[in-house]
Amino acid sequence: MITKEIKHCLVLMIMFFSFINLAHANVIINEVQISPTEERFVELYNNGSSSVDLTNWYIQRKTATGSSYGSLVSKTYFEGKSIAPDSYFVISKVNLGNSDIVYDGLTLTESNSIQLKDNNGDVVDKVGWGESNDCGSVCAPALVDGKSISKTSSGSFIVASRSPGLPNIEDESVDNSNITTTTTTTNNTSEGSSSSSSSSSSSSSSKVVPEVYKITTKIVAPKVVTAGVPFMIDHQTTGTKKEKIVLGKFSWNFGDGMVKESTTSPSFEYLYQYPGDYVLTLSYYTSALEDIPIATDRLVVKVIPSDVIISSVGSFSDPYIELENKSNYEMFISGWILKGTVHAFLLPKGMVILPNKKLKFSPKITGFDFNDLNSISIVDTMGQVFATYPNSTLHVIGNKVNNISTKNISNNIGEVESTEITTKKENSDVINLNDLGASTGSVDNGLSNKSLVYLGLIGIIIIGAISIIFLRRKTEIPDYIDKEITANDMKIIE
Repeated sequence: MITKEIKHCLVLMIMFFSFINLAHANVIINEVQISPTEERFVELYNNGSSSVDLTNWYIQRKTATGSSYGSLVSKTYFEGKSIAPDSYFVISKVNLGNSDIVYDGLTLTESNSIQLKDNNGDVVDKVGWGESNDCGSVCAPALVDGKSISKTSSGSFIVASRSPGLPNIEDESVDNSNITTTTTTTNNTSEGSSSSSSSSSSSSSSKVVPEVYKITTKIVAPKVVTAGVPFMIDHQTTGTKKEKIVLGKFSWNFGDGMVKESTTSPSFEYLYQYPGDYVLTLSYYTSALEDIPIATDRLVVKVIPSDVIISSVGSFSDPYIELENKSNYEMFISGWILKGTVHAFLLPKGMVILPNKKLKFSPKITGFDFNDLNSISIVDTMGQVFATYPNSTLHVIGNKVNNISTKNISNNIGEVESTEITTKKENSDVINLNDLGASTGSVDNGLSNKSLVYLGLIGIIIIGAISIIFLRRKTEIPDYIDKEITANDMKIIE
């Protein structure tokens, strides 16, 4: 009885570890590109039917002459990350729009091996290219500038056009002599073996029938964006020969009540006003008359609050600017403008602030001086003021802040056309001497209007008083009349 229970336990343990290995085997290294440097990426693919948690996973690298593997992408970057079933996971040197991890230290050369390890330290998948002799099951060909090595449905690697976050392209011509597949062979000199080899050779040299694919569509957009900040949306819709489809009916639903429909679908910008999780969907129809889509795709976009602030500024001797990301997500701020009182600085492409981290910009880079620290603001790519320092109510006079254009900035450092910004202070008795002239003018206009009323009233009163006095004097008999009467003026009447 005890022996039977032990057997059952062993069977359960074997099944448990088998399922673990099966889940791990679903995640593979699917595509790699090393040059040009700004387009470098490693793509993972989950070909299973369930999501895989990538927390504590990591990627290692070894050179062709190296004896051991070193760290390429550490566990820190995989923290809290997961890969959904039948989905891609992109690790890139700069943000490619649909990158899941952006890591500037992604170092890869012409002859490398990389291996993906799970949270137990077990190798999940491995690939080598160029002159590498540690490739796992398949060695990939040497990489070409502007191209990637892509895994095909047969498990081999070819050199093809890059497609990070999208299905691999398998119909490009490559030199198969560069692809080495690890196989197990036995030495057999019998005629049967020879004829088998001949048959195999004849079979492999026969014409390959091109595979027919179904029409598919894939949304290309970042999975995490910032509320109020625009981001790019694109799609990859392919036909039965993996050709890109650009005509038809493309129906977008952004999950916030907004929809968009067009017969062509170039890339475009969109923004979500409020934080939340939105389901972005794309439906493709071959014509505007169809009611049932040929292909659909959906993407959950997480919209996070705008939590980048200007945390501090420097002094007269060191007028630096410090930004802080108070959120738990990376914030992409490329193309934003740091605007001071006098100068402005355009944040370069690929600029990122890590979660709960700070970035300090030196005045040697921004060109700022102490005068700029009186009023600092961040202007996003839409020209909207994202944050200010110090935190006060801004009143814009003249040109609006959102009229700032990157055309006014030369070499990322330049002067922006003057925009007068004053801080409103209610119930204040302080007089600004610089504004005295304007203030005096406005006071004079007010008094002149009131004085007309007062002078009119006073004039009416004075005229009325003079009129009353004149009338009273006219009705009285003056005393001098009595003094002028004489005896000649009198006559005695008997």
